[in-house]
Amino acid sequence: MADATAIDTQAPRPPRNQWWDVWDQFKTHKGAMAGLIFFIFIVAAVYLGPYLWTLDPTYIDIRARNQGPSLAHPFGADQLGRDILARMLQGGQVSISVGLTAMGLSLVLGTFIGVLAGYWKRLDGLLMRLTDLFCQRLDCDFWLIRAVAVVVEIWISQLVSVGETGANIFEQIASLCLKRLALVLLLLRRVL
Repeated sequence: MADATAIDTQAPRPPRNQWWDVWDQFKTHKGAMAGLIFFIFIVAAVYLGPYLWTLDPTYIDIRARNQGPSLAHPFGADQLGRDILARMLQGGQVSISVGLTAMGLSLVLGTFIGVLAGYWKRLDGLLMRLTDLFCQRLDCDFWLIRAVAVVVEIWISQLVSVGETGANIFEQIASLCLKRLALVLLLLRRVL
């Protein structure tokens, strides 16, 4: 009898969230945590570094040409005397912004095509086959766009080429989610 009252007095636990389960597994993996800490360090250094290290990355100091690491230039200077640390911080900002922009483009483009494929069943096969065709030709397109970017010096075309590579993943995810949603709605309609 005492056990039954003990069970009734316990508060119900809230349901677990899938994100918490993923985070619990992620934080137990030592390599994943080391990578996360290293990534956060790099992003913080790249975006906070120019406030701490105020040398102009384009300033040419011929006297410091090919200089090794010193207090004035911790990573040394290049053949024109420009500070390598300042140039790395500036290059890191460009690299991170290109990566985030390309990922955002992939997310938007892939989700849009996936939603179209999942919502209109007649377009599903056509859009997925076009996506497969594009992925087959992706190597050629990717290098062609990069060659044009080098010749014309337009970094936006590089963003587009990198963004297009990841769009296929988001297309398939969005299409699959809508198909599952349609199946759940169909089952609910039959039950009700």
